[in-house]
Amino acid sequence: MRSGGVLALLIWMHCLLSCYKVLATTETPATTTVNSIWRKTDFKDIESKFSLRTPEEPDEDTCYLIPGQEQSVGSCHFNHTSKTFVVIHGWTVTGMYESWVPKLVDALYKREPNSNVIVVDWLQRAQQHYPVSAGYTQLVGQDVASFIDWMEETFNYPLDNIHILGYSLGAHAAGVAGSLTTNKVNRITGLDPAGPTFEYAGTSVTLSPDDAEFVDVVHTYSVGTPDRSIGIQRPVGHIDIYPNGGSFQPGCSIGDTIRLIAENGIRGIIGKTTASVVLSFMVNDVLPLHSHFTCKLHRCFYTGFFFSLI
Repeated sequence: MRSGGVLALLIWMHCLLSCYKVLATTETPATTTVNSIWRKTDFKDIESKFSLRTPEEPDEDTCYLIPGQEQSVGSCHFNHTSKTFVVIHGWTVTGMYESWVPKLVDALYKREPNSNVIVVDWLQRAQQHYPVSAGYTQLVGQDVASFIDWMEETFNYPLDNIHILGYSLGAHAAGVAGSLTTNKVNRITGLDPAGPTFEYAGTSVTLSPDDAEFVDVVHTYSVGTPDRSIGIQRPVGHIDIYPNGGSFQPGCSIGDTIRLIAENGIRGIIGKTTASVVLSFMVNDVLPLHSHFTCKLHRCFYTGFFFSLI
């Protein structure tokens, strides 16, 4: 690409990220009322869909759990005695799931064969202009909280068995959901929680340690000026992991990102989330979940891995 084209692209990216700051300086009106209006009195108001994926078809929405319709839970063969993973996708410009979703579903089933893996479909809201979709995370969180409370109240399903995983905007939707359930869910994992509009936002609209018994977060795109980096920079969990210092990962440099945008548009980087790839490796025991290593060299910190098993 000619230097002039690269410069124009960089200016375009700067303007695009700058416009995201519209919602950063103040909380939206919905934020101030979220706790008072979230409880759904009519399940028909829930727009998000809850697809119970299967190990055989991790990429297909073959059965939906419908809040308020008990028969849907039986029809989908929900396992009431096993752990449940709730996966919430992020912003999309294509109106389609990112490629990591079925890969993560498959990895979770390999880790927990008898579990339930539910994918939250909020694609219609997620494919709007970024600031609009960012605002919708509160409504998505309300939907998820209502669904979880319904499962607990109707089927006495224990929230100790629920693990929510959210990517990008989905991480903040997961946080809202966790803050609104009647009882706390066991765990929330944030995968590259979105930065624009959320870096300086209050904990009522972002992922935070108060949203679950345990909140762990992986940051792999938290570079640049705060609130203009793709991922949030500040810690938002009990444990926040910053592989490679939270910078662009090996093979995902800023130059590679610019090239992908130039060749394929902004959709070129959608679905390239390193955090979800890292988690997929971890749940498949390629990287043990409960092991880490120490390393005396400063540069070892930036690899995200440590070398003396504790």
